[in-house]
Amino acid sequence: RFLLIVPEDNRLLPVSATTVLRHCVKVEPRSTVDWWLALHYQWCNWGFEGAYNFFWRDREKLSCRTFDFGNKGIFDMTRCKDFTSNSTAKISDEFGEGTPDETFTSLASSDVRLRSAAALAARSHTFSGTLSYNGVWRDCYPWSLALGARYERACRCRSKQVSTLENWGVFGKASISV
Repeated sequence: RFLLIVPEDNRLLPVSATTVLRHCVKVEPRSTVDWWLALHYQWCNWGFEGAYNFFWRDREKLSCRTFDFGNKGIFDMTRCKDFTSNSTAKISDEFGEGTPDETFTSLASSDVRLRSAAALAARSHTFSGTLSYNGVWRDCYPWSLALGARYERACRCRSKQVSTLENWGVFGKASISV
């Protein structure tokens, strides 16, 4: 869905707000921390590796020039016969929600929450383990077989939201050198 806006002088001609909101935006990535630790143990032909990864990224900083809405307000589809606007409408609102304005209310640049488009702060912990076996075939062809698993746990940051994906995986690897 997209948000419709209308000029004050023709309130029955809605247009998409994306035409007005399309600007060049400066995205400034913030600090990141990626800390990784792995331990490997080899016993005869068997190998085991356990790993841990901590990832943290701060929220992006966005900036751009001001938006020029002209004399346009948010189109109120459910009350279009009354020629009002609905300055409290949200993109996620169903028709009929929000409070219509008694008089037409024009949008201003301050009505745009630019910060809501920034990537949120993210934090995750990843744990993984691998078990392998190495051998030599016919005394001259080294080979190996490995099986592993990993799990990434997403955490809540200052925004109280989880902003990374939790995921898991299993993998296997077989190799031979000729």
